[in-house]
Amino acid sequence: MKTQSLKMSAIVLVFTAVAAFGQQGTINSAAELRQALATAESGADHARLASYYHHTALVYAGKQAEEERIADRWQKQYANWSKSPNPYLSAKNLAMYYGQLSRDAAAHAAEQDKLANS
Repeated sequence: MKTQSLKMSAIVLVFTAVAAFGQQGTINSAAELRQALATAESGADHARLASYYHHTALVYAGKQAEEERIADRWQKQYANWSKSPNPYLSAKNLAMYYGQLSRDAAAHAAEQDKLANS
């Protein structure tokens, strides 16, 4: 589990560095994303969207790994605790939430990749 978290963190850092310094025309806000989705026609437009979604999936996967690490730390003390708030359950729920967001972003990325290659 710890090795997987470290690998995912390294992947997120590398991808973030590439996205920040190596690409032009990156999508930086929700408004830019909406506009890019509305006006995407060429393969390059869809590739740009796919890049955004791949980056987003990696960021959420990193957050998921972090929350799983936090949940592991709290499990021994709070796993059977019935009072609320429960830090263990909160971390587990956040990990599931970020995992779902990561899967959704990966699905959008695959869709945009498909459109970029057609």
